[in-house]
Amino acid sequence: MKDLSATDRELIGEISSLKQKIRELTRLESERACEEEELHKSRRFLLDLIEYSGALICVKDREGRYEMVNGKWEGVTGLKRGDTIGRTDEELFPGPTGRQFRLNDLEVIETGSVLEKEEVLEDGRGRRFFISIKFPLRGDNGGIRGVCGMFTEITARKEAEEELAVSKDRLARAEIISHSGNWEFDMSSNRVFASEGARRIYGLPGSEWTIPEIQKMPLPEYREMLDRALKGLIEDGRPYDVEFRIRRPDTGDMVDIHSVAEYDLALSEDLKNLYQEN
Repeated sequence: MKDLSATDRELIGEISSLKQKIRELTRLESERACEEEELHKSRRFLLDLIEYSGALICVKDREGRYEMVNGKWEGVTGLKRGDTIGRTDEELFPGPTGRQFRLNDLEVIETGSVLEKEEVLEDGRGRRFFISIKFPLRGDNGGIRGVCGMFTEITARKEAEEELAVSKDRLARAEIISHSGNWEFDMSSNRVFASEGARRIYGLPGSEWTIPEIQKMPLPEYREMLDRALKGLIEDGRPYDVEFRIRRPDTGDMVDIHSVAEYDLALSEDLKNLYQEN
């Protein structure tokens, strides 16, 4: 076998080195392609998460111009992306609504902090309430380039709160007219929750009482009868309808009480008591 010359051996070495570099470049290219594929999947997932989120999501630049809105935002506001991108809140929601949205955005930009606030949208669909969370978006240099907002509608909750407030007001007025009140005994916490009418009749402060506080007020001659009634109510579910007299702790006045109580399993086994001052 003929020996290779120095030049041949050098050429073979260069070819071998080149093959090694090609293999390394091929490996790196394959890894880069995999990383780009994973990055694409992550971006696609993030875009889908934003688009199909149950919350309204939007992005605005520092001047308040919309850069992005999701499907929920379109559905709730009734405004399409094409009619929204590049425009401001004051253009889309003229008047106090748009101005307030802009002021909230400016607070985020000026403070660089997350802002959680209740916001109201009034338009042709009526008055709707939202809990908004807004936070600053930063550029590569760390400066704030815009604001991202996420909104959850709470209109149904606000309406329920308003209805509850109306019901409580009606109850309070009815108790004043009828000289009555009511309280509930939570057997799990051993606490009594009293209405305004109950507090007026019994002369006890606060809306939460304890059973020992209540037991001190009836005159001694009624204690045995009341204990029997309460025991029958709790142990046998037997309603009671009794009359007794108490001494108010605040004034010392004697007050006649007509008390009607029932055990209500539907209210987490709370003891409900309704009584009337005679």
